[in-house]
Formats: sequence, C-alpha cells, structure tokens
Amino acid sequence: MTHKLLLLSVQPRYADKIFEGTKLVELRRTRPQITSGDLAMVYVSTPIRAIVGLLEIEKMIEAPPGKIWPQICRQAGINKQCFDEYFRGADTAFALYVRHARLLPRPIHLNYLRGLWQNFRPPQSFRYLSRYDFDSIQLVSNQLRKRDLLSMMP
Repeated sequence: MTHKLLLLSVQPRYADKIFEGTKLVELRRTRPQITSGDLAMVYVSTPIRAIVGLLEIEKMIEAPPGKIWPQICRQAGINKQCFDEYFRGADTAFALYVRHARLLPRPIHLNYLRGLWQNFRPPQSFRYLSRYDFDSIQLVSNQLRKRDLLSMMP
C-alpha cells in the first residue's frame, strides 16, 4: 500500500506540544487527502522556519467545529477561545490524530531547504511530497547531524 506524504506547517508552540506528546490532534481548516498510516514532515513556522520532525497520521475526523470540539478538546493542545478563533467562518473542521511523532536527528532550516529545492516555499497549511522529496529530507537531516558530530571530534 502506498501512503501519502505531507509537509505540514505548524506554529512553534503547537509543534513543541506535538513532540512532547501533549498534543495528539492537529487541527486543519482544509481537508488533506489522507488515510491512516500516512506520514507527515513537520515544518515549524516563524521564527524557527525549519522541518523538525516526522509523524504518522492515526486517523482523521471531520465535522462542524461545534461538533468536533467535544471529541478533541483534551487532545488538541488548544483552548476553546483559540479553537473558535481558528475555525471562525468555517463549516467543517478536520482533526488529524497524531501517532509516533519524532524529531529528526537535525532540523533542516528554510535557507538550506531553498538550496535543495529551487523556489521552495513552506506551505500555508500543508502540501504533498513525493517519495523522493520525503527521503531526501530524512537523508539531509542525518547528514547534517553526522557533520555536527564530526566537527565535535578532536
């Protein structure tokens, strides 16, 4: 089975919660075409501006915001006021349940990404990645970590 690969943009405060394991649901106003087991790279927006980690999507639910809130309120890492502001004017809310979130060995910053991909622009919400792009991101993160380790050797 071929899984979809996403690049998700997440604000720093929510990315921290995802990788701490206290935010188990990521919220979206736009529906990604995903299923259980799909993978997502996490791009953390300003001021971090880097791909920092990887997560697996356990499942996605969609419903009107007022109906979805009681289902996700304890797992979304967001209070009701922020939830209401985010979904103001939206007819449908999408909740992506996160499984197996892990940090990359080394973040890949925006300037480096633009060197890898000409005209790279972080997505506003999400975008799909090719298998090649996805594998390249993991490879680059590993190479950057190895370079750091080598520079620390006497």
